[in-house]
Amino acid sequence: MAKGKRKKHRKGGKITFGRTMAAGGEFTSSVGVVISWIIGILMALTGIYLILVGSFGRFDIFDGGQCSSPFGNAPTCDGKTAPCPGTKCSNINGICTWDDPCGGKSESSCKSDSDCTYSSSGTYSTGVRVMYIIGGLLTILFGVGIIMLSYWFRRAVHRNRNMAAFAGGLGIINAAGAAFGPRN
Repeated sequence: MAKGKRKKHRKGGKITFGRTMAAGGEFTSSVGVVISWIIGILMALTGIYLILVGSFGRFDIFDGGQCSSPFGNAPTCDGKTAPCPGTKCSNINGICTWDDPCGGKSESSCKSDSDCTYSSSGTYSTGVRVMYIIGGLLTILFGVGIIMLSYWFRRAVHRNRNMAAFAGGLGIINAAGAAFGPRN
């Protein structure tokens, strides 16, 4: 060798336990970003639904009410009688039930029928509606926070080998817990 030239030693050729854990940590942090996006989207959809519940004032935002027969017109169905008495009764698994002829009608057709009564679904008070809206906003913010935290963790893992090895160790512990944990 010529004087002044030194042979450079590479660090990258050896496979060590620390490097394996670091590579595993980088992989699990990238998978964590994908999982956080899935969780974040589900939380955003839940938050939007809670905001709509607060805006409309009832839990089932698509239910405006229901049509039913007045209780005075309902025939008596006796569970002990084999064939159910009355024309609007049916035997389901040995129990007589009453088939409501007004059930399933829309609001306009229910109000036009004199034998049916329409009852609208109740709405929440203003305080409950505000709490649903605030809960929806907090749910959306929490989902965004999970996504931001996963990106921060992935950047930290890719910058620092010790952090990557730590994340790889956590991934190994998680995988071992899932493999050898209790089964239901």
